[in-house]
Amino acid sequence: MKVVFNVVSEFLEELRLEAQDPEAIAERVLRITNLYQGVKELPALQSLTVVAGIVVRGTLLELRSYCGDVMHGAPEWPSNKDARVKATETVDWLKSEAVQLRFTVRKGMYSE
Repeated sequence: MKVVFNVVSEFLEELRLEAQDPEAIAERVLRITNLYQGVKELPALQSLTVVAGIVVRGTLLELRSYCGDVMHGAPEWPSNKDARVKATETVDWLKSEAVQLRFTVRKGMYSE
């Protein structure tokens, strides 16, 4: 089973609640990655989403936070910088909270 969040603050609120129970999170590993997915209509365009996940009581809690679109081969494209800055800020926020909750941060994402 999986519970999906799209809002970072809601995901972190859930993590804080679950972290209060020492038996809820066996491994205490929060996985974080940037996921690039192609847009069918424009092959050079990709959506950038920060994905974070942790297993709690056998259930995957997953965050999928869309940060924007990036155009490959066009570094000056205004959206590229905005999306990457938002992704970096989101990852930094998640890592900061993970440290406070005594989670280990690892790269990648869980799959079912």
